[in-house]
Amino acid sequence: MDEVDGMSAGDRGGVADLIASIKISKIPIICICNDRYSQKLKSLVNYYLLLSFRKPTKQQMAKRLMQIANAESLQINEIALEELAERVNGDMRMALNQLQYMKLSMSVIKYDDIRKRLLSSAKDEHIFHRRCEKDWK
Repeated sequence: MDEVDGMSAGDRGGVADLIASIKISKIPIICICNDRYSQKLKSLVNYYLLLSFRKPTKQQMAKRLMQIANAESLQINEIALEELAERVNGDMRMALNQLQYMKLSMSVIKYDDIRKRLLSSAKDEHIFHRRCEKDWK
């Protein structure tokens, strides 16, 4: 369950249902949070094993992404993958999504392809946020 620290009181079920599920589950329930010290997580403290992870370096990400690219018959160089890792700020899921999307239209990905794709994504996100701000004023 991603972003458990982002659950609000208005979420159906919320933390109480999560705890109930944890109590009866025969398999581990993995909960991901950005703020381990969030007040919303206080009631969960007796029901989890805390595992902390550091953000991977761009070199670590590039190495793993290269292994995945090779397994998927995608040609890309390490410099392009390091650029991707930097642009997504260490978010492996986002990097994989970007590579998957780009693989739909190309079998060889170059550094410039990464820059163009992520610049257009950043512009789209900026336009979206500006539009949302305007709508909510």
